[in-house]
Amino acid sequence: MEPGEQTSTRHARGFIHRSARTRAVAAVAACATAVLPLAVTSPALAAASPAVSVTPLIDAPGSAAMTIVTITNVPAGWTPTLTARVGALPTNCGFRWWHGPGAALSQQCYVTLPTRVGSWVLRGTVTLTRTGQRARVYRGSLIVRTEGPATVPVSPSIRTQITKCYNTTRNVRLTFDDGYTSQSNLNAILATLKAYNVRGRFFPRGDWARANPAKIRQIRAAGHYVENHTYSHPHINGLSNSAFYSQLAKGQPANTIPRLLRPPGGAGAYSARSYRLAQAQGYRLCYWGVDTRDWSGVSAATIVNKVIHGDNRTPPARAGDSILMHMSNTQSRYALSTMIRALRAKGLPLERLR
Repeated sequence: MEPGEQTSTRHARGFIHRSARTRAVAAVAACATAVLPLAVTSPALAAASPAVSVTPLIDAPGSAAMTIVTITNVPAGWTPTLTARVGALPTNCGFRWWHGPGAALSQQCYVTLPTRVGSWVLRGTVTLTRTGQRARVYRGSLIVRTEGPATVPVSPSIRTQITKCYNTTRNVRLTFDDGYTSQSNLNAILATLKAYNVRGRFFPRGDWARANPAKIRQIRAAGHYVENHTYSHPHINGLSNSAFYSQLAKGQPANTIPRLLRPPGGAGAYSARSYRLAQAQGYRLCYWGVDTRDWSGVSAATIVNKVIHGDNRTPPARAGDSILMHMSNTQSRYALSTMIRALRAKGLPLERLR
């Protein structure tokens, strides 16, 4: 396998640096997600204009990483089969969900990454089949990056526990990352949680928590849990062992059992090395079930729609999931009451405050 063109991606709020050159590569990768039919498309398929995309990721060499492959405008009567992979490395695909617009279908996959540091082509492939018709294949791709010490994926059973944040109940958890929130915004979040009898789990950055001890005390006094999100929000897959331990030790201590560590950006969440290092300090890794992407400037209505219906970047909430939000985002504050009512209307219980 040959590495793709070297790039550097960046997660939300400035967590991965992008140069002008890598932005150009990203633009090329985005163009590559356009539909690439391998045969002449029938008039019915041409009208539907199917297109495939895959989500970006960055992780440890040799780890498994979660990605989502999506096909939009699935023509009526055709059955789609979705997969994503880097080269010929193993992939495990599971949950699928339909969403709009354009008859879109997404599937969550865990792709194994090469054991070397570098940039690689992640390909999403969708095969459409219909009785009596020749199969049609569509592809999309982008460049993904591996960085840090080589590792291996965690086992499937541990991966499930990490995705569920070691939640063994049907309760959905509302989680809030980072910090950098105004007093009024924090007050509003806590007031809504109290009004609906919902316990939140807060994952503040350690540097923010140290600078705002009164807000941490306020969160805990209101009956909510506080967890570890490292000290300065680095990608843990790229840290040395000593730097990993330092980030954990200086992060906000968790007040739960088990104690949870949410990897910034999700990178390293399914790495056996990260799992072992966290476990050695009495922590368990915690990913999420639904990513609201509230940091991207989406509206409160869009946040609720992501949680209830899912989209091409996140599945909808299911029993036992954790929903990722951020304390600093006012749109999540405005979405919170509608989200809670919609989850309950969907038959999903939430972790209770009392």
